Amino acid sequence: MEESGPAQSKRFLHSFLRAAVILALTWTFVGCRINAPEPPKSILDSILTAPVSELNVPILYPILELQQLLNERLEHKIIEAPIAINQKGDSLLLSISKFKAVILKYDGAHSLTYELPLLVTGSVHGKLLGVSMRNKTPLQTKLLVTLRSDLALNDHWQMKTKTTIIHFKWVEEPVFKIAGIKFKLSSPVEKMLSKNEEKITQKIDHAISGMMKVEKAIEKLWTNLQKPIFINKKVKSVWLKAEPISMSEQFMGHSKDTLHITIHMKARLRTLLDTAHIETSVVPLGRQESKGKAHSGLSAYLLATIPFKDVNQMIKQVTDTMMFKFEGHQVHIKESEVYGTDDGLAIRIDFGGDV
Repeated sequence: MEESGPAQSKRFLHSFLRAAVILALTWTFVGCRINAPEPPKSILDSILTAPVSELNVPILYPILELQQLLNERLEHKIIEAPIAINQKGDSLLLSISKFKAVILKYDGAHSLTYELPLLVTGSVHGKLLGVSMRNKTPLQTKLLVTLRSDLALNDHWQMKTKTTIIHFKWVEEPVFKIAGIKFKLSSPVEKMLSKNEEKITQKIDHAISGMMKVEKAIEKLWTNLQKPIFINKKVKSVWLKAEPISMSEQFMGHSKDTLHITIHMKARLRTLLDTAHIETSVVPLGRQESKGKAHSGLSAYLLATIPFKDVNQMIKQVTDTMMFKFEGHQVHIKESEVYGTDDGLAIRIDFGGDV
């Protein structure tokens, strides 16, 4: 039958101490004396530090899901504005809205491209021979507007986009007649859209930042990183604790189907043996550090420490029942202590019985 962890540990300690005791008794009964003074205890244990550990965590946004969210958040009506159609003061009041879903594409790096299908409807306001007139049937035409957003996270981990109009493509040429006069409005409409570019792109930017709450995902990562992880319950309970140092991000060009942001975390790892020393407070997430070259995978360095007090408590459980018979003599261990010195590990053993 396989031994449990506590049984294996006690068996090891028993064997180790038995060997140490036999060696000490051999020196004693063959008449040898050790005159060297007891080595002093070291005070260097508490200043040990491990190198910084580094970990990359991906945050993924499937493009099809982003496209669906964008269409849900983007307002149906995009803009409404008048344009002049001649030098006589005649004008066309345009109302521009979506007529079908926006198509979203990702370049696999750090920009999104949108194909925004727009329905343009308009009513003419003008005069002929001093008589005010309006077209009975509103002008209606369609065009596709291509926009691009450059993606970035600001110092506060919020998604910030800078959107611009790339070009226009008319699905139906905007031509209409009024009072027998034909008007071609593609150029005036495009100029009006360009003039109102900021109003249009702000709607895109607002929708994107509203549906990609990257800062919440990163803050959750930062908080979870600080939670102790229970890693061992044999003999002594052990927790793994990370002390965070910094985080940074980088957009990764892995796939055009998924927006990939890699979060690079730095922390120091150590073990904890006492629940009383497990901190409950969380270090708040600070500003993003300067972006550097992304590291792949995991680089982990762990500072694992066991206080000598805990070591000696476990040894005492073994030595309390130890008895030795040696050349007609019987001895037992009265007291023992393991401690560190500047040169290594020291074991002090006090014997009772025939000594």
